[in-house]
Parts: sequence; structure tokens; C-alpha cells
Amino acid sequence: MFLRIALRPSVYLVTIHFLFHLSAFVALLFTSAPLWLHLLFVVIIAGSGVRSVFFRTNAFAIIFTESSIFLVMTGRTVECILESEFHCTEWLQVLIFREVVAGQEREIAFTALSKFHVFVTPDSANAQHRRQLRALLRWYHFSRDMLHR
Repeated sequence: MFLRIALRPSVYLVTIHFLFHLSAFVALLFTSAPLWLHLLFVVIIAGSGVRSVFFRTNAFAIIFTESSIFLVMTGRTVECILESEFHCTEWLQVLIFREVVAGQEREIAFTALSKFHVFVTPDSANAQHRRQLRALLRWYHFSRDMLHR
């Protein structure tokens, strides 16, 4: 079994993220907090927006092979384990991966810093690849690092 899903940045997710930040700024207008607290929240919200735009890691592809899963990202390819907590609908697939560190046992090989969330939406992958991914997630279950029937 081999499946390669090419990913593009999602306009839907960027728009939703922008609207949430904008609504946070609007909500500040209706609070009766001191000015210093307003300024602190403005800095936090603006910092969150800047962080999400400039410091995010975009996955360009997900590759499923017989025994491994790989995430292709900017400048590197990472072998991963698909966590059992994933969400799969026709419109959205949310996949949580953990990086496998070479030379260590897979059960203890991951840390909180090597966790990747991949959101697959209709505008981020073509329909045929999304259908294949949904079928793979529905008909196979994942056990740490191996695909089983």
C-alpha cells in the first residue's frame, strides 16, 4: 500500500484564523478593563497572529507506505506515527502525528515538541486523495507505528 497526498495551504483555515483574531480585537472594545490590560491583550493577540503567519510549519505532503508514514515539510522529511485520535469527515480530516527519533524505542521516541497537526480540507488536497485517505482511515486502524487490517 502506498498513498502520497500533496497538500496546499488552506484558504479556509487562514480566513477562519484571521476572523478569530479580528473578533478578539473587537471583543476588547466592549470590555471595561484598565488601559494597561487592553494594551497587554492587544500585544498578545497581535503576537499570536504574527506567530501563526511567520512561524508555522507547512506540510507539503503525507506519504503512507507499508510500514511507515512520512511528512514532507519545508526542508525536511520526517518519519511519523499517526496517533489514534484523528477526526475524519467528508469535509475535514484532522491528523495528529508524532515524530519518530532514530535509534530510540518508538514508544518513548516522541516529545511534545515533535507533535504535528495536519488539517486536510477541500481546498488543501484534491478530492481523489482525500477519498483515498478517508478510506484508509476507515478501513485500517493504526496501532502506534504499523498499519493493520
